[in-house]
Amino acid sequence: MRENQLTPAVKKYIEIQYSPVTQGYLRQYCIDNGFSLTTRFDGETQDDKSFDFHSTVWYTTNTADITNGQAEVSVTDVEPKGFALFGPDEDILVLEIESEQLSAIRVDYGESYGLTDEWPEYRAHITLSYAYDGIMPEVALPDGTKITATALNVKDQK
Repeated sequence: MRENQLTPAVKKYIEIQYSPVTQGYLRQYCIDNGFSLTTRFDGETQDDKSFDFHSTVWYTTNTADITNGQAEVSVTDVEPKGFALFGPDEDILVLEIESEQLSAIRVDYGESYGLTDEWPEYRAHITLSYAYDGIMPEVALPDGTKITATALNVKDQK
């Protein structure tokens, strides 16, 4: 393919990636509270150190002409709101969050590229376990001042 050719627009996955310090903090938080980190989003087994803490910003239903890559961001206003169980079997434990900075990123990308999302209602969250078997945890929420995102990733959906 010639360099000046455009790649076709495809459905996109956009996420914010939490900093290495936040990754360590959330990993220890999950281990301390008995939340399994050894299952990947696709059901495959992994080492708990491989669990990736992130927040989905967009999972588009429409195609978008957005270049894949990573950009620096600074999301420092994450406020944990509570736990929820997602997925068809309600076995994905998430930490629901609020963040004006994350919301601004979502709005900016949505308006700039005319994005539509897979989920009709966007619920900002950080997944804590893809294999949670139990009732809603009754533990203290993580400290939001220790949760910061430093990168935004844009990828083609698989």
